[in-house]
Amino acid sequence: MVKLNKYWKGVPENEKIASSITVADDKSLIQFHLNFVIDSLSRVELKDYNDNQIKNRQKLLKVLKTYSNDGVFPKNTYHSKRTPYFIDDFGTACAVGYLIIHSGHSGLAKRISQESNYDYLEDMNFPEIELWAKDYGFTLNELMWIQPGYGPPCAKDTAIASNCPNGVGCLNPDFYKSSLDSASLILEVMERNIGNGWFPDTNFFWYYYQGFWPYGYYRFCLVDSLNNRDTLYYDIMGPTPFVFEDSIIQTSNNCLNSIQLSGQNGQPPYLFRLLRHSNAQWYISTTGFFDSLCPGMYDALLIDSNYCSVSMQVSLGGVSSISEEIESRKMLLIKNPAVNNYIELSTILSGHKYLKIFNLSGQLVFTHEFSQETLSIPVALKNGVYLLKITNGKDVLSKKIILQN
Repeated sequence: MVKLNKYWKGVPENEKIASSITVADDKSLIQFHLNFVIDSLSRVELKDYNDNQIKNRQKLLKVLKTYSNDGVFPKNTYHSKRTPYFIDDFGTACAVGYLIIHSGHSGLAKRISQESNYDYLEDMNFPEIELWAKDYGFTLNELMWIQPGYGPPCAKDTAIASNCPNGVGCLNPDFYKSSLDSASLILEVMERNIGNGWFPDTNFFWYYYQGFWPYGYYRFCLVDSLNNRDTLYYDIMGPTPFVFEDSIIQTSNNCLNSIQLSGQNGQPPYLFRLLRHSNAQWYISTTGFFDSLCPGMYDALLIDSNYCSVSMQVSLGGVSSISEEIESRKMLLIKNPAVNNYIELSTILSGHKYLKIFNLSGQLVFTHEFSQETLSIPVALKNGVYLLKITNGKDVLSKKIILQN
């Protein structure tokens, strides 16, 4: 219970109750927590509140009770440790976020999600939260008592492969199941093998804290203060990776180019897409054959029937495509990857502009209007590869971008 919410610790009544709890899963644990908190908050003396604050508080406690009973809580999709999610990738709000949205302040909830989605309330820099709490009859400490963290996508000592050939799995290693001295245990090296031998992987801490684990065999070499050693092995090989190939049938400086795309593995039938960089125009085919294409740089995308995808870049038409790509780079400079999901870019396009971000299925997932030549904004999107477009009337610039927390 203390891992779920640290404020269970230090109160004798809470510690006694927490020590006797037995629940089947994370959902039941969160429901028990919320129901206990609701009961506690319902018995607080409200002598310092006016009638309107009391009415708002009582109403929202009933809303919180319904939220708890429904049992639809955010999913921890990125972290290997229990972590708060203000609003998850599926649009599900945490308990506090749900109350803020239900009270008619969805704009505030969205801002919190964009800037502090994985923070505890005490670590957020949002004075508006405390002002909202006061209007609705709560203290900030009470909101902190409500807010839970959410468990990782896979349990300790578990490895789960992705359903997608090029996807990422889940791995939550349990180093302490080793016979070594747990007080002085050190992870000496992590190695990964995808069929070509064991090699050290320096991305371990990024994998561990973000929850993204590429397919492969993993081994963790451990050592304690007495120089005793042990090695743990985990397997998240998963499906055979996609094979995505292109065959350029005709090359021309006119709009007479043809290309045949083909894929292996995954789950047919496939859908193929081409995206031309210069005008961000999509072409779609179920056979993988495209004709009457103008010279230029293209992103090719394969999507299988499970909505798994793989992409590559294709150049058609020789010199024209190269000059097109160089000109695009001059007009749009962007920090890539975008660390902490923060987009930073500059462009020579003037006037009113639109920033649009598409996922690899071609769906619009983020928009923003701006007029300045430089831009630095957070985006509440999950880690991955996206297509970014800047439009200014007839001018369109696009670039593939990687988002990382």
